[in-house]
Amino acid sequence: MVLIWHIATDLCFHHPSAGTLLQGDAMQRGSREISNYMVYLLSARPDMLTSGTRPGLFAVASHEIELILSDSKAPLDKEERMAREIIDKVKSSPDKAAKCTLIPDACSLAEALMELEVEERWSLIQGAWVEMLCYSAVRCRGYLHARSIGDGGECLTSIWLLWSFMGMETMADKLQRPVNSQDEHGSPEHFTQV
Repeated sequence: MVLIWHIATDLCFHHPSAGTLLQGDAMQRGSREISNYMVYLLSARPDMLTSGTRPGLFAVASHEIELILSDSKAPLDKEERMAREIIDKVKSSPDKAAKCTLIPDACSLAEALMELEVEERWSLIQGAWVEMLCYSAVRCRGYLHARSIGDGGECLTSIWLLWSFMGMETMADKLQRPVNSQDEHGSPEHFTQV
């Protein structure tokens, strides 16, 4: 999910109909920064994301991009040109796109987002990234946050700490929550097993 949203965010940012009017907008910049950070976590610290995260998706996405752009004649020296070429090739080469999963899905998501008004689009993209960031922060195991603090810290750990100090429930809190106040024998409350 992180990789598809990351690609879609970049495609929206560089979409031919996006124009250059809002390239410096804070919502776009913030969305791209969170997107880049989440992809960094996916590649460098996948253990901090939800369990089942597959860092090998980078290789899959790279292979798909190479396949889609294999017969491209356009110069792909800039992100804008590459993004536009990916969008064009996915539309014009359905046979190549059919062999792929990540890139066509990201293009479909980007196209759906591009149908929205600019403010609504970037508000939705930013909201999705904030949700993924918060979800990942509270689902990350506590010892990984402790280890990250020992290594200099991660933004994800700061969010987890903020979340805890605000009184919101983290995964550790949820696992330690009492199941009920008394069991069937009238014994005092017990805790769920981890």
